[in-house]
Amino acid sequence: MLLNQKFFFDKVYNQFIGSFILREAHQTGIKAIDKGFLEICGPSGLILTSYKISKLVKNAHGGYL
Repeated sequence: MLLNQKFFFDKVYNQFIGSFILREAHQTGIKAIDKGFLEICGPSGLILTSYKISKLVKNAHGGYL
């Protein structure tokens, strides 16, 4: 009786396992990307970038006028 009925294993898999994995991956991925983006484009990221650029310009200067 049990084996002659149709079971929707793909529906069970998608509903319980797949949705959980996708939900957790989405939440952790979005948090990491958003946090990284804000750190790069935020005030501390801009200050660090301008510091690196000014250091490169200073090292490129040959000392001749």
